[in-house]
Amino acid sequence: MRETDGTLRKPADINLHFTFFDNTMEEPHYRNNIDISRILRRRAYVDELGVPAELEFDEFDGESRHVLGSYGDAPACYARWRVNDNAAVVDRVCTLRAYRYRGVARKCLQHVAHDVICCASRLKLTLHGLVLLVPQHHSTIQQKLAEASFISLDGPVGALSCVRMCLPISLEAPPQFPGLGVVNI
Repeated sequence: MRETDGTLRKPADINLHFTFFDNTMEEPHYRNNIDISRILRRRAYVDELGVPAELEFDEFDGESRHVLGSYGDAPACYARWRVNDNAAVVDRVCTLRAYRYRGVARKCLQHVAHDVICCASRLKLTLHGLVLLVPQHHSTIQQKLAEASFISLDGPVGALSCVRMCLPISLEAPPQFPGLGVVNI
């Protein structure tokens, strides 16, 4: 749907909800969520970007915490995160084509940052940064993250040639995202 000026209408946030899951939950629920997530990732990374499936679906799936964003019953976006040393690494962020340019990925990242801070607090972990892996050819995303105080770290990493963008975090200064403000704890 479009606004009167012709721009895409942003979906109502009340219809957008996020489900977090990891391998500690009941097997049928985990399996169902990971299968839906893999469909989204296959569409975004394998079909659209041409990433080989064997690189997309890696060993980090089992040790990551995942989030699946849905509008009603329709899956719309996905991300996963894991702790690596003293940082939370967020990767595989994707939004289905029909939901892009509507702030869905920003909302997803806001929920991921909130989940990271809550989990770190509950587990008494000290995290110094939120590292987002961004495919190297997505300069627009890198620019938006830089505007939101993310710092580009050294060169591309991993088989997918990702740029590491880091947002220093602490419980005293929660992460912020463009247009969303502070992540509430």
